[in-house]
Amino acid sequence: MLHFFSWLLASIGYATCSEDRQVALANLDLAFGDAMSPEEKRRIARASFDTLARNLCDLVWAGGAKPEALLNLVDFSDAHRFITQELQVADKGIVFILPHLGSWELGGLACGLIGIPLTTIAEPGTNPHIDDMITIARRSTGHKIVPPRNSMLTMVRAAMRRQPVALFIDVNARRGRGGIWLDFFGVPVYQSVAAAELAIRSNGKIVCSLPSNEPGGRVRVQFLALIDAADTIATDHEGRVRELSEKTLRVYEAYIREHPDQWLWTYKRWKRRPCPERGKYPFYSKYYPETPAEKSVEAS
Repeated sequence: MLHFFSWLLASIGYATCSEDRQVALANLDLAFGDAMSPEEKRRIARASFDTLARNLCDLVWAGGAKPEALLNLVDFSDAHRFITQELQVADKGIVFILPHLGSWELGGLACGLIGIPLTTIAEPGTNPHIDDMITIARRSTGHKIVPPRNSMLTMVRAAMRRQPVALFIDVNARRGRGGIWLDFFGVPVYQSVAAAELAIRSNGKIVCSLPSNEPGGRVRVQFLALIDAADTIATDHEGRVRELSEKTLRVYEAYIREHPDQWLWTYKRWKRRPCPERGKYPFYSKYYPETPAEKSVEAS
């Protein structure tokens, strides 16, 4: 029944939310150009609505589900070595990053149930009721949710105490919080550097996690890469931040290219551009002169 409701919600959204549909198609045009047919782009855009609807429905279901039922849907076998070795040692800060891909909410909730309570930021959305639902669900499995105000300081302190922290990697940097321009699908995005900053300040490791969808409504949690902040070629702070941010973004771009039907293409990932001319940027992009290409990372 839940899967049917999710499908119905996605169908209504795809049919009625014309701007979101246009954003998804514009993003797919940017990412794949003529290498993907218009029919395939429409199919993937529709799948993007499925991804969002499924995550919302997962949150509703998880709110009344028993922990055993939730864990029965999430497969951590690919992450077993990391859970039993890397995390148990915890001699360094651990920074989990993940994209808006697959069942990120269900995968994240299950992490708390297997002994990985995460400290994460409650970024405000467009609907406060949904924001409250997300916060309540995440706290129910042991995660600590911090408000955006002064969140970086709280996250740094948690990472330095060797408490795992978690961030979404595929979000645009907010003005005034630091960011750098990095190529994503060949077009610069204004990328948040929070994950790199946290890893460097805690002398830690970045865990590139992925909660991908599997048949039968199951979720498979994988760790695509483990990146140690100590292994950077660059020696200056700004160079290290850029290097780590580039590495993590490349990991996810490669996966999204292979599995485009699971990513949230309705997100305005190329919202900002560093030049007045639109060029390859999608229709919704805007030039922000206060975030020029030379913008440096947030000061330590």
